Amino acid sequence: MSSILVVGVFGTDGKLSTTAQTIFTSKFQDNKFLKNNSWVGTDRSVELSLLNVDDVFETSFTLRNTIEKIVFVGVAQKEKKPTENSSVFELSSQYSQQAVADRHEFVTLNQSIRNQVTTLVESIKKDKKDEKFVIYFDDFNGHSQAVAEGAALATWKFDLDFDKFLAPIFGRDGLLLNSFKALPSATENDQKQFKTGIITGSSQLFSRYILELPANYCTPIKYCDLLKLKIEKYSLFVSQEFLSAKSKINVYDEEWAKSKGMGSFLSVTAGTSAPARVLEVVYTNNSQKKADEYDLAILGKGITFDSGGISLKPGEGMKEMKGDCGGSSAAFGAAVAALELELPLNIITVAMLCENMPGPDATKPGDVVIAMNGKTIEVDNTDAEGRLILADGLCYLSEKQPEVLLDMATLTGAVIIALSHVTAAVYTNSHELFAGLEKASYQTNDYLWRMPIFRDEYLGQMKSDVSDYNNIGGRPGGSCTAATFLSEFVDFSKVKKWAHLDIAAVTHTKAGYTGRPTRAIVEYMQQLSK
Repeated sequence: MSSILVVGVFGTDGKLSTTAQTIFTSKFQDNKFLKNNSWVGTDRSVELSLLNVDDVFETSFTLRNTIEKIVFVGVAQKEKKPTENSSVFELSSQYSQQAVADRHEFVTLNQSIRNQVTTLVESIKKDKKDEKFVIYFDDFNGHSQAVAEGAALATWKFDLDFDKFLAPIFGRDGLLLNSFKALPSATENDQKQFKTGIITGSSQLFSRYILELPANYCTPIKYCDLLKLKIEKYSLFVSQEFLSAKSKINVYDEEWAKSKGMGSFLSVTAGTSAPARVLEVVYTNNSQKKADEYDLAILGKGITFDSGGISLKPGEGMKEMKGDCGGSSAAFGAAVAALELELPLNIITVAMLCENMPGPDATKPGDVVIAMNGKTIEVDNTDAEGRLILADGLCYLSEKQPEVLLDMATLTGAVIIALSHVTAAVYTNSHELFAGLEKASYQTNDYLWRMPIFRDEYLGQMKSDVSDYNNIGGRPGGSCTAATFLSEFVDFSKVKKWAHLDIAAVTHTKAGYTGRPTRAIVEYMQQLSK
């Protein structure tokens, strides 16, 4: 097994990270290789077989006779305050102004390190092929989590077979547990941050995998099987004893949904022969609360294939509608991370899983359906199905009375027009909740931006002559009207803080499926647990 050391070089003068300075000799740190190169945005390697190890490493470095290759990764020395377009930042909230001023140069150091490490590890994987290797990372001056996230994201290798995808990455002999390590001399905090990065990066990777699967490999039933497999067989750090004691996976069928009065959800699945499911992961680890008292509830849209139903989508690009379950994949990616981090929270995560197809029993434009809370909805467009399944999910989770209720969905194309692929949209009734989400988004470079709900005005666009609501409100403000519609199915007498995340802009970009905004939600969970 080959061993590689990866260290950070900061600025243009070849200055090593603080940790790296303690393992390399002063003679090596002063050599021309480091001092006479422009480093930012590049990486360069040194083969130890060509050098005298005593000239390179201090005698106290425990891996000095193990390392075969050193890779130096050049990153920016210091983030700078933006000097242009300052008016843009005047519109942002107090936290984002501070974040931009203190931590950003439009691309943060964290993001730069994460991206560079991902590229480097992908290159090493390609070079090593089937050969086993271990990479030791220094802390890049306190950026251990970003380093580990970059490494975890680089393990991607798609396979249709669930086990063949999961085992090489998450298995006992897989890359995540064996090929990426912090230096033995790393502080306890850096070791903790590195482990957190492995968890958050791999959780985003798992979220992406769900989206990449063809629809016939990820039907609602197969989706449930995949999540069970991931949690029960391919957890990374958490013990099976902990999982058994603290978590439970529930899978509910259409008869259960019918018994709950989920007519809105069931109207969407009526046109397909693939049985719908409601998938639920209950995690209870808050010793200060009863098991049924939830700090957080997360609801994810889980349309495993969206043809549009009777309001059929154009054929071009329809295959990408296998990824219309991005809300659920990010929700369960975050739920898996909460388990791995053993967060002291009670969390319930639910996905409404079904296909939207134009079969003989499909809901027709103009049909009226009844949601779980008794409200009636005229289905003017069957391709606006996400809000129909989420409506019943919000009713269901409102009954659990969580302190915070989040729902996530690839809900509208309108949000992409509004925000491009840079950030997801957030709609919420709570300034405090948004402040937490925004802070998490800036800390992870997984951005979230607040959008408005003007209830009376937006509901006015969704009037119906035959029901309480129409399921669409026309083209103007499409993401805003959809969020306003969803808010009507949250019972605010039981839920004080609610947020809807329209994530269509970030789940699928020009680069493909991303698994976002999993890392932002995990960071928010960590804040909530403190």
